[in-house]
Amino acid sequence: MRDSAEADLRRALTMDSTLARAWSAYSGLLASKGNRAGSLDAARRAIVVDPYQRDVIPAMNRLIIAHLTAEHYDSARVLCDQGIARFPSDRVIRTCVLNVLGYSGAGPKDIARAWEALAVEERDGIYDRIGGVWPPGRFFVAAILARSSMRDSAQAVVSATRSALRAAGSPQAGALHEAYVWTLLGQRDTAIALLRTAVHMQPNDRATLTQVPWFRPLRNDPRFVQLTTAPQ
Repeated sequence: MRDSAEADLRRALTMDSTLARAWSAYSGLLASKGNRAGSLDAARRAIVVDPYQRDVIPAMNRLIIAHLTAEHYDSARVLCDQGIARFPSDRVIRTCVLNVLGYSGAGPKDIARAWEALAVEERDGIYDRIGGVWPPGRFFVAAILARSSMRDSAQAVVSATRSALRAAGSPQAGALHEAYVWTLLGQRDTAIALLRTAVHMQPNDRATLTQVPWFRPLRNDPRFVQLTTAPQ
């Protein structure tokens, strides 16, 4: 089925390389097959062909995440700002604000912007909220506080988020993102324990551990190496 869809898309793009919607769909299909380089190339083609076509939003988000993963934070911010300027009312592209800040934000202005973005997402976001909170977004705010040398505030956000999740019956939600916060705070044992939980809950997260820059300080830890190479 997927091979047939890929053949159809390739045929359509061979006949007309200006189909932004087809490039975006092709990008998503290649991403689902693990062809990251091909997916990103198709995403770029979709945006070049027609940057104002609403169907390119997933491709744009894919590019933003790729830039963040590669630690090209300035270009990720530019892409995010461009996406929001082109599609100001779109709830999907809007999520790039917290993603960009979560990876790279620091300082009072970014902290304030992150809280504002989180309030919008928790009021009218595309992701499910648990106990009224969106765990990844909350932990991204805590990460920004940690990077801003506001350790007590970062830990307070983590504690309040965990309390809300426990009260809602989902105490382990957001473990991967919380591990990111504890890594920034230098608490390796806590981070590793949370990563074990994350991989147990979502085995596909194992690949994410080595792709994102969040856990670079842990990469030489034998426990982290085991997590990324062996089924749990």
